Amino acid sequence: MHLMTESFIIHETEHQGLQRAYTVTISHAHIAEKINAELMRIGQKVKIPGFRPGKVPLSLLKQRYTPNALGDALEEAVQDALSAIYTQHNVMPALQPAIDVVEKYEENKPLVFTASFEIMPESPDLDLSSITLRTPIIPITDEQVLERAKMFTDRRRTFNDLPEDTKAASGHAVRIDFKGFLGDEAFDGGEGSDYSLVLGSGDFIPGFEDQLIGAHAGEQRSITVTFPESYHEANLAGKEARFDVTIHQVQEAVTPELDEEFAKQIGFPDLEGLTTFMRRMIDREQEGIIRNYIKRHLFDALDPLCDFDIPSKMLELELESIMRQAKQEARANNEDESIVDAEREDYNAIAKRRVRLGIYLSQLAGRNNLRITEEDMQSALFAQARNFPGQEQKVIEFYQKNPRALQELSGPILEEKAVDYILGLVKREEVARTLEEIIAEEEAYEETLRSNKSSKEGEKSATDAKNSSEKEPSAQKKAASSLKKDDTDANVVDDNDATKKTSKKKDNA
Repeated sequence: MHLMTESFIIHETEHQGLQRAYTVTISHAHIAEKINAELMRIGQKVKIPGFRPGKVPLSLLKQRYTPNALGDALEEAVQDALSAIYTQHNVMPALQPAIDVVEKYEENKPLVFTASFEIMPESPDLDLSSITLRTPIIPITDEQVLERAKMFTDRRRTFNDLPEDTKAASGHAVRIDFKGFLGDEAFDGGEGSDYSLVLGSGDFIPGFEDQLIGAHAGEQRSITVTFPESYHEANLAGKEARFDVTIHQVQEAVTPELDEEFAKQIGFPDLEGLTTFMRRMIDREQEGIIRNYIKRHLFDALDPLCDFDIPSKMLELELESIMRQAKQEARANNEDESIVDAEREDYNAIAKRRVRLGIYLSQLAGRNNLRITEEDMQSALFAQARNFPGQEQKVIEFYQKNPRALQELSGPILEEKAVDYILGLVKREEVARTLEEIIAEEEAYEETLRSNKSSKEGEKSATDAKNSSEKEPSAQKKAASSLKKDDTDANVVDDNDATKKTSKKKDNA
């Protein structure tokens, strides 16, 4: 197919699936116009004796600055030609086109180049009212509120030394040094010193605290424990470890009463003010859990309906991003990166799902005029900054100086707007659930994925065990982190963000 204008001759050379290719001739007149325009822009800035800025004759500018203007002029001319392709052929490129100049540009001659790219597919306009989603309603009990409020009293707990011959009992604190071993080798993160551990608190992995019952100051004990199979550090998950522990002191843990006086001490008007604050905190947390739960089920429902071809280059980039993230996690956990390469087929399926859902949500937003406002971007920027306490201003300045990085924040915003729009159209079925039930369901879902994968490959995925996204703890906490049990409630469901480039849990994609 040939299309001709005064400025361009466009010849389509490939039209196969999503792939398109064109040979384009840009007229000399159009290039000359762009060169002159670029020279005039230069003339506004340069200082030439005898001429005021902006008053330098074009002929003089051509003599002196044509080489400087040529590059930008040709680039602008090519962009004009590409825009003509998109308009005349009614296509939208999925990624930046590959451009090849057929012959080096010569003055007073047309420019001939080829452009090849994959077009963005048209996603289906689904009947969203045919989808039914269960919406969990999680009641907040008084017991939950009081239990959470005890966090404040626990943080203000004091420890009084008991006589040296006192034998530690449940509820006592022991001040200890410890060092962990796998076989005869110490492992990273398994050592701590002068650490106060309350026995019976369940802060450390099962079995550790129980084996310190009856210990006294000056005693040394060797403790053997087995890390849970679901432990967040894959190199420790399911393994037996020995800890050499030195008990320096047995202490009495004194926890203040949760009462009106205590509430006032920490800045609340009364105990009701404290419990109201905690109820709101739990409600916000549960809103996030419910939102993630609904999104996963929504994406599961949309996935089979979004059955359309996707650009191979977009899939390739997404796959590379996922595998790069997985290999980084493998290295961080001292695992063999080759496991990630062996799971390429699984990662490819995840990448396909993400690209399809991302295209669908983006086009749905466009069809329904969902827009990102300046207020949306500011909120996202400040939310990102809050992830780095103490460095908020530096984070904000980074994004302000890097427009491309700032633009990347728009993807999740648009996705959330699209999700909200969809949730307003699908059928919603409210069901009473407890937080524990939702957690159990999500764990069962992930376990099913792991089991299916394990039966197919005959080995456990290197990334299946990575179900914690907590940041590195401080120096003292890091030493104890290998002993602490997983905080399942804090990281139940990943966001399943269809447009994000990476995910810590490939199971949830």
